[in-house]
Amino acid sequence: MLRAKGLNYIFHCFAPCLILFIDDVDTFNFLLSLVISFLISNQFFSCEYKELSFNKIFLIGAYYYLAIFPLFYSLKLFEATTFNSWDLTLTSFVVLTSLLGYLIGAAIFKHFTNKENSTFQHSPRFTHGTGTREIDGFLIGLVTITNLTLIVFFAEIRTFFIFSTVITLLIYLKFSKLNYSFGVFFSTLIICASTIAIIFLSTSRSDLIKLVILMGFLYYFLNRRAIDLTKLASIGIILFIGAIYITINRSNTGLSLEGSIDSLFVNYQGIIGIIMALGDIGIAFDNLIYLVKNTTFDELLLGSSLVRPFFFLIPRVIWPSKPLDTQLLIVDERYGALSEFGGGTSQSITLVGEFYWNLSIFGTFFGLFLIAIIIKNLDRILFNTRSLSTVYVLSVFSPFFFVIWRGAYSSELVYTLISIMPILVITLLHKILKELPILNNKQSSRM
Repeated sequence: MLRAKGLNYIFHCFAPCLILFIDDVDTFNFLLSLVISFLISNQFFSCEYKELSFNKIFLIGAYYYLAIFPLFYSLKLFEATTFNSWDLTLTSFVVLTSLLGYLIGAAIFKHFTNKENSTFQHSPRFTHGTGTREIDGFLIGLVTITNLTLIVFFAEIRTFFIFSTVITLLIYLKFSKLNYSFGVFFSTLIICASTIAIIFLSTSRSDLIKLVILMGFLYYFLNRRAIDLTKLASIGIILFIGAIYITINRSNTGLSLEGSIDSLFVNYQGIIGIIMALGDIGIAFDNLIYLVKNTTFDELLLGSSLVRPFFFLIPRVIWPSKPLDTQLLIVDERYGALSEFGGGTSQSITLVGEFYWNLSIFGTFFGLFLIAIIIKNLDRILFNTRSLSTVYVLSVFSPFFFVIWRGAYSSELVYTLISIMPILVITLLHKILKELPILNNKQSSRM
């Protein structure tokens, strides 16, 4: 990772020289986008964990949603009519403010935790928790059968239970006493079956992204493997292909697969246009620019969308004015002036956009500041725990720290909490049936 960090420095030092060889380039925005790119990538390569930590997942999402769009636009790789160069400059400064908040939050957390003793495990050794007792195989089997029943009969919630099923089975197989070959076979079977299920049963591209992030996280964490950037790039290409297929599958154009692909390339004017539109980057950053350009103090949400998870269980019939998701609000806000990068009944606005719409520039700084502390703390807990139950529970959050970059963090948090329910059931049953009796026996023997 040190070598990658050095190459990252070299790349960003020499990248401005491209201005000398490219005639048509938005120079100032190009330089600003390089600063954004460097701040995110340098933080990624400076992460204290070699595995795919929550911090790294979050920073991959940050780079995807905040760095690619301004880089591509400043190099004139695509055109846009809904904003101008100055609008992008203004938005880039808002992005830099948010990144400054994240960097300061991470630095403060590091300062106060460096003084504490760390019990980081270079190889996973868990002394207690779900999966370390004989009864856990029965519990996991019971919950898995329940999950599969829900997946088959309830289409609206099936993806939530696919994620929890993948987590419970892959972690259990990793630490089970099965023969290595059988373990690899069943793990591969679970990965293939869940991927096929998401591609053919889900109409959401984000579901496929969540599943891939989840499996990548488990692979790197459970095996204590350092991140391979080549593999990450390969996975990104596979995700892109899968996203195209899901888009074709839900469009129902009546064309053949080849004809649908040709139609996509024509409609979006090549590969860059497809990345901007289907990759969610274009519409997300375009909406961020719109919010920075048009939101006045009177139009701020003042935290209403940020506290939505607390009111999730209250039906809208009882509370008609219950706060809406920002992905829905932006469609109403831009009615008649929709983004040229896509449409639909809900649209991404980026996490920075959500904080900005709620509390302006202060929200972007302090929002990312708090998230840095939360993520760093969760990483610390995860990599130092000796409870396998903690790994089960926290693994559910791994996709969350990427998809919140789409904006609408409240909805994604609710979806994550729904996905975590089966795992909490297993953990609770394990505690009641195994851990508590053992603890009581130890206390009795001491007396």
